[in-house]
Amino acid sequence: MVLLTGDGRTRALATATQLADVLGLSVIASERSIVSVRNELRRARLPQTQMSASEMAAAIAADDIRPNYQPQAEFRARCGWTISGIEALPFWHLGETDAVPPAEFLPLAEDSGQLALITRRLLEQVIEQLRAWRSQRIFLDAAVKLSAPSLEDGELADDILQLVRRAQLEPGILLLEVPEALAMSHSIAAIEALGRLKANGFRLAIDEFGTAYSSIEQLCRLKVDELRLDASLVQESRISGETRRILEAAVALAQKLGLLVCADGVDSERSLNYLARIGCNKVQGCYIGKPLRARSINAYINDWNRRGVAGITASRVS
Repeated sequence: MVLLTGDGRTRALATATQLADVLGLSVIASERSIVSVRNELRRARLPQTQMSASEMAAAIAADDIRPNYQPQAEFRARCGWTISGIEALPFWHLGETDAVPPAEFLPLAEDSGQLALITRRLLEQVIEQLRAWRSQRIFLDAAVKLSAPSLEDGELADDILQLVRRAQLEPGILLLEVPEALAMSHSIAAIEALGRLKANGFRLAIDEFGTAYSSIEQLCRLKVDELRLDASLVQESRISGETRRILEAAVALAQKLGLLVCADGVDSERSLNYLARIGCNKVQGCYIGKPLRARSINAYINDWNRRGVAGITASRVS
């Protein structure tokens, strides 16, 4: 249970805490914004690694936290769903086979002040991998999620631009994702960083769309290129007509604003066909492909596309 507290509400908080204790509930009480509280709730729900902050620092120094790449499929006329890009996700690698997914250790990274460093190192690794793929004539776009601490860094935009230029890549090869709640938080430093990134030619996306309260004015002001529908909405749409209406309205809004739409959390052919019908341009999820190590990406993409997009050429219904 979460309570937003304020002046004169101490007694109410104490009463609610006692009631929650009787009911076996935990209480998060905060005077912060709803965005901050939402982040606390999300963190509380996530499993977390038992590793320590010092072990994480050692893993970062040893490059044990490095990207896996999840395929993204794009709908193309007469071709169906074709894999044309990837999202880079930080995994904590423990040897050749085991890896800790980001949901289990990023809360620790944020709490220990190491999230910005992980984001910066992830960007460096992804850009170097894109350069290597280009030399092998593997042409993929890459999406990378920016963290709140990294957007507070006034040098972020210039540093990423230098990395891309050094790798002889165009900035547009990178799609930089910003969580919806962060994009709508009106942080001056974040807005300025995003503006510089956009001015330098990088593409921007609002990630986790549908989990916060977006302002159409803010969406226009940020000049984003893509909306990424949150996986929770995509998965809930299978059983909820209300959620389907929300998704369809979000896609229609994006189309009106001239934005691409990427749906996350696609775990079945049924979901894929539904998203094609409502006009999604791109999809991602375990049905398209799980996060893979770089060495496995090219073979997976070739196999997917050779099989005729896994036999799926869902046509759009007007």
